[in-house]
Formats: sequence, structure tokens, C-alpha cells
Amino acid sequence: MKKAVLFALVICLIQMACQPAAIAPVPGSLNGNWKMILVKNNASGSTTLKPASVQSDVEITFTPASSILGSFKGKTINNNFFGDYTIGSYQTMAVPIMGRTDVMETVWGSFLMDNLRTAQYYSFQAGNQLIIITEKVTLTFEKL
Repeated sequence: MKKAVLFALVICLIQMACQPAAIAPVPGSLNGNWKMILVKNNASGSTTLKPASVQSDVEITFTPASSILGSFKGKTINNNFFGDYTIGSYQTMAVPIMGRTDVMETVWGSFLMDNLRTAQYYSFQAGNQLIIITEKVTLTFEKL
């Protein structure tokens, strides 16, 4: 009897292990709307989440014009921004043109406004996330 129960238990465990796990989606392109959810300081490794006191989000919308060129626009808590980006090999990124309003920016908004212009690389992660690595910080966005 013990062997039968053990055998049944092993069969159940094998069946559970063979079932595919739910896979979080990974974005395929920059195209679309993104919300900033995390900022990591590249030197110290410390991370900052959006403060609970900040009511609105920092958002960016990428619109590709070709496989290597595109434009973006977005908003922080108090300001708007826009510009162009280029994509190179190995997911390099450059932001040669960026315009913005500059009215009493919050610390959370400043992470993007002060660093996007120095973008170097981008990548995608499971959970519909976009990572943009700049000279000083790594910006993490979630697809809207």
C-alpha cells in the first residue's frame, strides 16, 4: 500500500512539474506608452520608487519612424517633454534632441528629465518592462 501511495505521489509531482509556468510578457519594441516605476542609481545601486505623495505618473510615449529612428513625448508631474531618439546595434540608444518645459519639477520627475538625454542602452524584461540605462541612473518603465 505504501508503494502505491508513493508511486501516485511521484506521478502527481511529475505532472505538476511538466505543466508550463505562466510566463510574464516581454515587450517587443519601444513603441507605445510607458510609466516610470523605478529608478536605480548606477553608482550606489540604491533604488527609488515613486513616492506615495506623488499623485500622477511620469509617462513617455515612443513612436518609431523607422527601425532606427523615432520620436517621443511625455509628461512628468509638472512638465511636458518631447524629442527624438536613435537606436543602434546591441540595443544602444541616443537622445540627440529633447525639449521640455521646466516648472517646479518634483524629484521623481527630475529623474527622467535630468537623465533621459544621456540614455545609452535599453532592454526589455518580463512583466512588460522597459529598462533605459543612462550615465547616472537606470530608469524602469512599465507598459501601459
